[in-house]
Amino acid sequence: MQKYNFALYKETPSLNVTKRWHWGKTRTERNSWRNEFLIEIPDDATPIEKARITVTSFRGRTLDHDNFVGGLKVLIDGLRDTQLIKNDSKKWLEHGEHRQVIDKSNPCTVVVIEEI
Repeated sequence: MQKYNFALYKETPSLNVTKRWHWGKTRTERNSWRNEFLIEIPDDATPIEKARITVTSFRGRTLDHDNFVGGLKVLIDGLRDTQLIKNDSKKWLEHGEHRQVIDKSNPCTVVVIEEI
């Protein structure tokens, strides 16, 4: 079973922020997340057929859960664009526990991808 852990030094945006973005801004953000993943993906990584994603966001303040999870779309789309996961539909990607931790001094996003 494959398992990948990524520590990405940026905060995920909230759904309230992303739904007001122009489509070009959304694409730029998705590409930014893709590039963050590409830097961290090992050279010998192979695509995962069916995966579980778990996200822990270390951030300055917490968001309500729906706003937090909805904001993960650009992160998940960026991950899909790396081709480490087959697709982001529920047939291929299961969501684990997504949680937020208050840490004003070290905002980052920890993503765990596990083969299931």
